[in-house]
Amino acid sequence: MLGNVGMALHHKLCHTLGGSFDLLVALPFGSDVEVDSTHAYWTTATTSGTISRVPLVGPAQPEVVATGLFQVERLTLDGDQVLFVDGAGAVQRAPKAGGAVVELGIATSPLSD
Repeated sequence: MLGNVGMALHHKLCHTLGGSFDLLVALPFGSDVEVDSTHAYWTTATTSGTISRVPLVGPAQPEVVATGLFQVERLTLDGDQVLFVDGAGAVQRAPKAGGAVVELGIATSPLSD
């Protein structure tokens, strides 16, 4: 998770994104970050959490992928989907471009990094 790494990774991601250092520095503690070939994705792990993305090339205007999520704790990318786990252990997915969130099941054991 981004909140558990040093500033060197923040700096490297900013260069990779070609965007503003401020975007990643402003992420709250506990945010997960994943990058694919076209976008960087991140979570906002609040009680009304979101998953957002920003293009790696071009204007760095963030787009919301999913919103109204309960404490998003884990994020991973698979094909055209973002998969995540919320604070209640619900494993969910949403299209990378945004759309309906689908619950896949409940995690039965704690997840580790």
